Amino acid sequence: MPRPSLGPRLWFDESRQEWVIRDLGKFIRTGAGGWRKAQDMLAEYLNTYRAPAQEPPLGLQIDGFVYFMTADCPDFPIKIGFTRKDNGRRQRLLQVGCPYALILLGRFAGRQGDERRLHRRFASQRLQGEWFARTPDLLNLIKEKQQ
Repeated sequence: MPRPSLGPRLWFDESRQEWVIRDLGKFIRTGAGGWRKAQDMLAEYLNTYRAPAQEPPLGLQIDGFVYFMTADCPDFPIKIGFTRKDNGRRQRLLQVGCPYALILLGRFAGRQGDERRLHRRFASQRLQGEWFARTPDLLNLIKEKQQ
């Protein structure tokens, strides 16, 4: 069985000293030597050229909560995650690997597809896995979801 695609992502071409967008078998040269410019170009690529991935049928989606978690530390990244159960349990599991006290910024009832849509929306701010840079756009979304 083939591995699932990682989706569009940035890769640094050492020989040319520039960032490249890798998407399936394509390599799209950005001409960008700087990380921030390359991230902007990836976001533009995702919004312009990439069709949104299909969500699983409703019967396969699981109801739960999409949550936003960070640490009580300035400029600490924000985790956008999904859980079927109580957030407190999830927070305790994540706390084991984090030296700072984790805090829940907010949550809303949703499905795994909602989490994936947010991951795609903030792809240009992705730092690693489900962790995203703390940006005004992301913080405003969290406020909106809590109202």
